[in-house]
Amino acid sequence: MLREQYRMHPAISAWPSRWFYSGLLSDGAGVDAASRGAPFHAGRGGARGPFVVWDCAGGRERGGGGGGGSLRNDAEVRLAIALIAGACRAAARARVCVRLSLILGGLLSDHAADVGSIALLTPYRAQANALRAAAAADARVGAAAAGAGVALDVSTVDGFQGREADVVILSCVRAKHDAHTTGSAAGRVGFLADVRRMNVGLTRARRALWVVCHAATLAGSDSWRPLLEAAAARGVLFEAPAEPGARGARGAPRAAAIAAGLAEAGRRALEEQEMEEGARRVQQQQQQQRPPGNKGLPLHEDGRRAQSSARGTHKAAVAPPAAGAALAGHKRPAETLVAAPPRTATAPPAANEPASKRRETQPVPVSVPRARSQQQQR
Repeated sequence: MLREQYRMHPAISAWPSRWFYSGLLSDGAGVDAASRGAPFHAGRGGARGPFVVWDCAGGRERGGGGGGGSLRNDAEVRLAIALIAGACRAAARARVCVRLSLILGGLLSDHAADVGSIALLTPYRAQANALRAAAAADARVGAAAAGAGVALDVSTVDGFQGREADVVILSCVRAKHDAHTTGSAAGRVGFLADVRRMNVGLTRARRALWVVCHAATLAGSDSWRPLLEAAAARGVLFEAPAEPGARGARGAPRAAAIAAGLAEAGRRALEEQEMEEGARRVQQQQQQQRPPGNKGLPLHEDGRRAQSSARGTHKAAVAPPAAGAALAGHKRPAETLVAAPPRTATAPPAANEPASKRRETQPVPVSVPRARSQQQQR
């Protein structure tokens, strides 16, 4: 297992070390806040720090088209472009250009000389295509990157394994339409919850890692909720500016509301886990207390096993009926009670039987040779 890392800013490596490596991953010699620091970390209220999580509450996932199962999130595309180039033209059309510029600024427009490479990553191919098209459509992105010699790469997480960049913006895409409250039950995120893919996405950055997500959806995931809780505890969980007029946008929740929702989601997840463990313990106890001879007997609807009778009646497997035994219109039951063996004694004749039959069925009398007995007495 990896013991030392020489890539990430300590603020980036802190959570992956604790979550993926049980706290055993340490920063190598010379890897500290000074060597991995950047001028853009300061200012903007920490919104461009080494590790930031952006809650894009107005975003919604949708199919990527093309008949495939990939997904995209247009709101996260706009936010990612705004983070690197300032307010993009799509945001300007939504009349939030000034707000985005004041809050986010633009990494390439303000600090192009301090950045050597930028990577826009996402687990979904459709989102990678949307990010690539948006970056190509915004002339400022290409011009600023080319003028400053910044390498801009757009890729899926799987396609970026073994690589790194100064700044990584990770778009998570998943945003359920019914996840209006943080920590709702709609937080099923598919293969985004895969810890190996999650590990790759969160450990590619050298100087800055900015995660763009829908906090209400990811709070329902056992893999992502701890990351959101860590970001909220460190004060780096920010709400993205809402886009007026965007379909499905309800306004981003405040940071305090997000933190409270995360705590509630964690409490519910813990209760569900305790209930599952309790049910598992009860089931194990029932299996241990069940008599060994009854393990193979079928279960009744009430959960009890059929008990074998000491009087000779027992459950038997269903056997195919003998030829001619089945009556017309009569269905054989699912289970048949096998009666005890027939008695050997002859049953008494019925009263209404003919006399001839009664004589035939009566036992033959035993005659005693009296004449021989008298001769012996003489």
